[in-house]
Amino acid sequence: MKDSRCAIAKSGTVTLELALHKCPTVVVYKLSLMNRLYAQYIMKVNLPHFCIVNILAQKEVFPELIQNGLSSENLFKHACSLLEDVQKRNECILACEEINRSLGNNDANTKAAESILRCVSD
Repeated sequence: MKDSRCAIAKSGTVTLELALHKCPTVVVYKLSLMNRLYAQYIMKVNLPHFCIVNILAQKEVFPELIQNGLSSENLFKHACSLLEDVQKRNECILACEEINRSLGNNDANTKAAESILRCVSD
């Protein structure tokens, strides 16, 4: 991961690992209709972001292609942007470094979980 210039990853803890390696990433995810309805109406999940990195940063660090936004064209566009747009790439890497600092060296998984719980309870 640390030697990759860009990654494409399913939303999950792998995105946090990619951020720790400062690897710009496009996040993809698609829920089944049943899971989407359950999350939206039963669990009442309404997060501005789905990716743990973006939740921790409270902004878009990694582009997210979720549900209808996930297409081969969009995936190609965002991956090329992270590879070719120097400013966008550097902003992404700097945001990853900030996340690394905010989690610290000790007990990063607990700090990440606590941050997510604070966002969900708001």
